[in-house]
Amino acid sequence: MTKNAKIVIAAIATVVIAATCVALGVILVNKDNGDNYDGTASRFKAMSDSEFTEYFYSHEKQDSSDKCTNKTRDDLHIDNRTRVIDVNIVNTLEKVKNEFDDYYCISSKNTHGFIVLASSIEEKESEYIYKNLHFSTSYGDWGLNDSIRLYEERLSIDKRTGKFEETEKLLKQADGKHNSEPTIINK
Repeated sequence: MTKNAKIVIAAIATVVIAATCVALGVILVNKDNGDNYDGTASRFKAMSDSEFTEYFYSHEKQDSSDKCTNKTRDDLHIDNRTRVIDVNIVNTLEKVKNEFDDYYCISSKNTHGFIVLASSIEEKESEYIYKNLHFSTSYGDWGLNDSIRLYEERLSIDKRTGKFEETEKLLKQADGKHNSEPTIINK
């Protein structure tokens, strides 16, 4: 194979990968009403480690302020210390979802490497079940790799008291970029 043929094949592969990432970004980054939540989780679990890490790095620097309201945690009706949401104010399925979407969106603005991909909510007789998919990344120190993890977070919210319990399930993990040790220059 000639050098030019190899360059053309590499260029085509790059375009296909970039188009796939853009398409996945359009599908996955938008928080939905739950219709695509399970499909989103399945697509991420099916990705190869290289696709998974490439997707993360293409979205880690994304400015989440466009997706979030201008609220702060003080504006929300969630007391994180006591793990209670004010059910006198936040008392419908839509309000609960919006409140927790805002809560996690604020977290993603404040924490580099925390990216919410999708969320959903369902209502049962005595509780709301709120779920989100998110990246939680630990950036490796010198000589170590980043660790990129995809979690499903599930909150059970008691409709009567507002008390919520949280569980987190690791869905996928991959090593990210290697962080080289600094070069020491001897004088």
